[in-house]
Amino acid sequence: MYRVGERKHSRRRMYAWLGGLLALLVIGAVIGIRMLHADTIIGNTPKEVIRKITYDTPKVSVFEGTTFKVTLPSDWKVMPVNDIPTPTYTWHGTSKDDTARWIDVYVDVSLSEFAVNRVISVQSNDTGLSVTSDVSDNCTSFTGGASVGPGQTHVQAKWQGVPFLCETGNYTRDVVGIVSGDGLNDVTITGPIKGQHRYMVVYTDNSASPNYKIFTDALKSFVAK
Repeated sequence: MYRVGERKHSRRRMYAWLGGLLALLVIGAVIGIRMLHADTIIGNTPKEVIRKITYDTPKVSVFEGTTFKVTLPSDWKVMPVNDIPTPTYTWHGTSKDDTARWIDVYVDVSLSEFAVNRVISVQSNDTGLSVTSDVSDNCTSFTGGASVGPGQTHVQAKWQGVPFLCETGNYTRDVVGIVSGDGLNDVTITGPIKGQHRYMVVYTDNSASPNYKIFTDALKSFVAK
């Protein structure tokens, strides 16, 4: 049976229910937006910092011999020497620690009695050289207990199976020579113009901080003409 006011109460309940649903939808939307767009800011956004780091590139120059060319520090100079045996060429450093460093190149010189304190292995590669080892320790540390006779200044030694003469008379020096399978104290390289020649390259470093990279870089740059 229809009662007066019943329809009015029914509508009120429906409006209340719809209002509650709408409120829940609004609250859910607000929470969702806040989750998607965080509004918590901690300080200012840091600016991008770009640091430019520069490195000094060593200055080098190509030095010419009659039958070869080699790259060395630019301030090195050709120096006359009176050593026996006499090098064909000697380049000497002129600044800071380099004043105690020099490189000797012997071209077609017999060096059957030439002894060194350290060695580095090389082999000919077309018109240049390939470096096949690091610079060794002082050779007196791996001579296998070879005996030194009275007045004897060197002994036979081997580095990576290649023979050379190890200096024992003055073992505190820092003289580094090349060794190769081509023979004692030489490597043979054939240039396209000057032809075949035998070379012995020696590096002496009397500085407080030996820099063998100078020698290694020079050997890698060595090219026969």
